[in-house]
This record gives sequence, C-alpha cells and structure tokens, in this order.
Amino acid sequence: MTFYSEISDNGTYIVHVAIGDVTLEEATESYKRALENRNFTPGMDSIWDLTSGSFEKLNHDLFKTMIQEVAKTNHMRGEGHKVAVVVGDMTEFELGQQYEEMTHGILPHNMRVFMNMTEALGWLKGEEPPRT
Repeated sequence: MTFYSEISDNGTYIVHVAIGDVTLEEATESYKRALENRNFTPGMDSIWDLTSGSFEKLNHDLFKTMIQEVAKTNHMRGEGHKVAVVVGDMTEFELGQQYEEMTHGILPHNMRVFMNMTEALGWLKGEEPPRT
C-alpha cells in the first residue's frame, strides 16, 4: 500500500491519501510525518482520501489502537479542527462512521465521513452538506 500525507497547496489543511490496503503502521507513520512538516500548524483541518485505498480489513480492536495512536498527538494537533474522511463504497462508509462514533469525546476534532470529495472539501470550508 502507498500512503502519503502533505500540506495542501494553499496551506489550509493536511491531505492524507491511501492507495491499496491501509495498514495501521503506514497510516500512523504518514500522519506523524505530516505533523512534523514545517508548514503544519496546530488546529489545521485534514482530509483523508481513501477512495483508492481500503480499510476494510480494520476491525474494532484496530480502531481502538488507531484512536490511541492519534490521541498521543493531541497536544500537537490542537482542538476544534475538522477531519473529513472520503471513502469509495458503502461498506467503508459504514466502517468510517463506526470510527467516527468511537472517537467522539476522545479526540479533540469534529469528524465526518463522505463518499464525495466535493462535499468533504465544502464541509472543511464551512458548508453543511446533508447527512447520509
């Protein structure tokens, strides 16, 4: 799998892109590198493009581990940022919603799962797309 993270061209959010099967290790390492990027600022929103990737193999226990790993960086991320996750099919949409529910109250961000990149980017800009 290929996983990379970068700061958007306009410097307003972090872009995470997965191609192929997502592993916890690759996602975690890429996420940490993004936080070390010289253009990163605390509170920066992020978008996870998983439309060419898959996290279908993740289960409840791996979700809990992911939450623990992300929570370790709370002091770097800041509070109140948005995290938009874009997936390619309904199964992954439902898995993403499970993760969203599990992070509520644990991680200091507002997360939404989308199947449409335009809606996800609009939400990051303050538009309120319909809840699917």
